[in-house]
Amino acid sequence: MKKYIFLLFIIPMLSFNSDFINIDIVGRWKVEDNGALGFMTFDSEGYASMEFEGKKMGGKNFLYEGKKAKMTYSLNTEKNPVKIDVIVTSENNEILRTMYGIIVFKDENNMKLAASFDSPERPTEFNDDNTINLTRILKD
Repeated sequence: MKKYIFLLFIIPMLSFNSDFINIDIVGRWKVEDNGALGFMTFDSEGYASMEFEGKKMGGKNFLYEGKKAKMTYSLNTEKNPVKIDVIVTSENNEILRTMYGIIVFKDENNMKLAASFDSPERPTEFNDDNTINLTRILKD
């Protein structure tokens, strides 16, 4: 009888879709955007940084428009596509800028990010105007 009860629980579990990709963005990502090369880093403490054309901004402490600031990120993995917000906050916790985005993973180390930099509207689709491809080159 125990064998039948065991099978009753195991067989349904085996039928779940195994295409699930663990949502883990921690690491350094190479960004290619219209021939330009840059990097985005997401750390395990929730901080983000960006580097383009040799200029770095973000992390725990940097200057943004003359103000001391930090750059953090948050994910909503319960949505499909996953929602991501990258937030620049002053030392007084004033939100200075927010990038609203969506991400889809191609595999563990490759994802597409669609973002709105100049609008409070989150993108709803991926297109040539709002999408960049990221490849993880270093995992923390």
